[in-house]
Amino acid sequence: SPSMTGMAPANGGSAMKAKLFGYTEPTSRTLTTYKENDPSIEARYARAVALYRKPDLPAALAVIDSLLRDNPNDPFFHELRGQTLFENGKVREALPSYQRAVALLPNSGLIRIDLARTMLEFNDPEMDQQAIAHLNEALRQENENASAWRQMAIAEGRVGNIGMAALALAEQAMLRGDYRTALGQGLRAERLLPVGSPPHMRVQDLQAQARREMAKQKDRGGPGVAEPGESAGADETTGRMRPNTAYPGMASPFRTDPRRNTPY
Repeated sequence: SPSMTGMAPANGGSAMKAKLFGYTEPTSRTLTTYKENDPSIEARYARAVALYRKPDLPAALAVIDSLLRDNPNDPFFHELRGQTLFENGKVREALPSYQRAVALLPNSGLIRIDLARTMLEFNDPEMDQQAIAHLNEALRQENENASAWRQMAIAEGRVGNIGMAALALAEQAMLRGDYRTALGQGLRAERLLPVGSPPHMRVQDLQAQARREMAKQKDRGGPGVAEPGESAGADETTGRMRPNTAYPGMASPFRTDPRRNTPY
C-alpha cells in the first residue's frame, strides 16, 4: 500500500543508521560523509538532520521536503519537519507536520508529546484541551517521561484543573528524584481532587512513595523530612503501590520508540 511504501525507508536499518550518524557526529563530518549529490534516502536523511543541527533552516527544509515528496506517508519525516520548524521558533508552521505525523503513527507516544508541546505554545484554550487529550494518550506508554508530566501540569493549570495540575507536578518530581516537591504537590492535589477518585488514590500512592524514598535518604545520612500529614497511599500489608489508574492505561510499562527523530 502507499502508506507502507512511504514508511519503509525511515524504518529501514540503513536509514536509521544514517539518521543516528547525523545526530551524533559533528555536522561537518556528516555533510562530507553523506554527499549532497547522493540522492539516496540515507544520505538525505543524514544531511537533513545535520543541517537542522547546524542550524541551516532553509537547507534542512529543502532536504526534508524532498524526502516527503518521495515518501509522503512516512511519519518520521513529518516529525523531523515539525521538530526543525519548532526549534527554529516557527511554531505555527510546525503544527501541521506534527499533526500529520500523529495521524500516520498514532501509537507513538513520543510524537504525541511533541505535538502537545507545540499546541501549548499557542496559549489557546481549545489547543490546551487538545494537548491534554494527546498527553493522556501519550502517557499510556510514556508514563516515565518527566517532560510530558510537566506539559500536562501546564495544560491542566491553564484550563483550571488545579488538582490535576498538582498531581502532574508530583509525578514529574518523583521521576526527577525530587521527593520533597513530590510530597508537597501530592498533598496539594489530595486536598483538591475528589475523594476516592482514581487521581486521588494515585496521589496518595505518590505521597507514600515519596515518604519511603525520603526515609531511605535519611537513613543514608541525607535530608529527612518531618511527616507533613496523614496519607494512606500504599497497601499497608504489602507496602506495594496500587496500579496507577489516574490516567487510563497508566500502569503499562515504560516504553520508548527507538525510531523517533530526537536521540535519547
